[in-house]
Amino acid sequence: MNTKRAQKFQFQQFAIRQERCGFKVGTDGVLLGAWADVAGRQRALDIGTGTGLLALMLAQRNPALRVDAVELEADAAAQAAENGAASPWGERVRVWQTAVQDFHPTTRYDLIVSNPPFFAADQHLAAPDLARRQARQTATLSFADLLDSVVRLLGENGRFCLILPVAAGREFVQLAGERGLWCGRETAVFPTPSKPAHRLLLELGWEKHEPVYDRLTIETEQHHVYTRAFGGLTANFYVKQTGIAEESDESII
Repeated sequence: MNTKRAQKFQFQQFAIRQERCGFKVGTDGVLLGAWADVAGRQRALDIGTGTGLLALMLAQRNPALRVDAVELEADAAAQAAENGAASPWGERVRVWQTAVQDFHPTTRYDLIVSNPPFFAADQHLAAPDLARRQARQTATLSFADLLDSVVRLLGENGRFCLILPVAAGREFVQLAGERGLWCGRETAVFPTPSKPAHRLLLELGWEKHEPVYDRLTIETEQHHVYTRAFGGLTANFYVKQTGIAEESDESII
């Protein structure tokens, strides 16, 4: 779907203003917000909320869910709080301007989500401003720091969901296993049927069992014609569901 860097991104039930955020609305965040399993969850945490997109998607999908969102960058945290307050779920979404390493709530969460930074700090990026570089680089939140925070904050039956590039996702799963967190669900995301997977949607928890693997393709071979699986997953969010293929043999659980 079109994710141009507009100052305001309108979804069906809420809007995201993003002119003060380094990391804008993108397909990765929408995929994760629609994919994470919110059934039966009561308390959720969004780590590195940015615009507040994930927090609001979770709140929309589960009317019983209370969502805390942490964001290090002050301007982004303020804008995420404004986006939350302007949404229909402002009473259930709270934004904290802090590093997750310094966040110490009184209870644990049964769902944690994150669209984390995945570029190492020494990698060259063309990002034009500090906020965008921080949003994309692991210097402010390494995989180890993120996992240590999740271990501290995730409840006994909780789930941690995130999206990463494939190589980074494999590395992350290995690091998680060293801390007793195991992958229970993995969706490989393909941009088109003829291109290799470029993202992994991952669900981790304390129980160790054989993961459930599946796949999701975003577009058909025709540019901007989206698969029915992608259209179905995101149907409750994008304002316009145009360009959806009429038939597809792919499904996503």
